[in-house]
Amino acid sequence: MLSYAMLSILSSWFIICNVSLQSFTANAGILLCPISLLTANVIAEIYGYKNARRAIWCGFFFNLLSFSYALLIINLPSPSYALHNPLFNSIIITYLKTSFFFILSHLIAESLNIFFLAKLKLKLNGYYLKLRLLVCVLLSLLINNTILFFAKYISSPIHLQFFPTLLIDILITLPILPVICFFIEKVKKLELFAYLQYSVPC
Repeated sequence: MLSYAMLSILSSWFIICNVSLQSFTANAGILLCPISLLTANVIAEIYGYKNARRAIWCGFFFNLLSFSYALLIINLPSPSYALHNPLFNSIIITYLKTSFFFILSHLIAESLNIFFLAKLKLKLNGYYLKLRLLVCVLLSLLINNTILFFAKYISSPIHLQFFPTLLIDILITLPILPVICFFIEKVKKLELFAYLQYSVPC
């Protein structure tokens, strides 16, 4: 839960930065989204939908706390010797403008991600883990990127190249997916072993 909250805050902070990857321009914060979505899926798959929802709300709360504190800081007066504070304030203002839309889109995409996973798990009787994770992450990335892409039309400073960003997100997801599936299966076995060990009387 803590690792998910940390990823959520990192994503919202680095959303203000664009990076050049060969001929593509990508947003540094959005590059963390596949990892964040897969982390939420790990929690949902091992510890259940309710705990995954708690993790998402925990991440949202910390983002809101960071947003509120940043808003407070720029409205407090600066001492006369702090010559670089106006530069810092301009960075914080950019963060506030970008993170507002990102936090909302992230909350929607993450909530739908674990909802899709729970529904698919019931529909497929718990089988096809890799397929379920891939479908849920791809759908959630599509939703997240769509919201952020259209947010620029309502004065958002986020400049998102829709298809290149989606392609980069997919390329990040694909190599991580087998590792995540292996990790989930191993933890499930360990959890089952621990449960049997403590539930069966000696």
